[in-house]
Amino acid sequence: MFDNYIANSDFVAAELYESVREADNPGRSKWFFDKCRKVLNAATTPFEDRVAVCPRGVDTEFFTPNRRSAEPERRSALL
Repeated sequence: MFDNYIANSDFVAAELYESVREADNPGRSKWFFDKCRKVLNAATTPFEDRVAVCPRGVDTEFFTPNRRSAEPERRSALL
């Protein structure tokens, strides 16, 4: 697997959690993670603690035309 992961949405993070949840994958997850820990010296930190959600996109409330400054337009007019 991986040591840490940045998901671009809660949906993607939920899919990752589901893919490794032992209840959804009886036997496979335990066997796979045990092998990874032994052979690859993989992280032993709980999987949920190694996934961060960082949504992509722009904050449209902060970056709005209403907040535009006239300064950049003034500078470009001088060029």
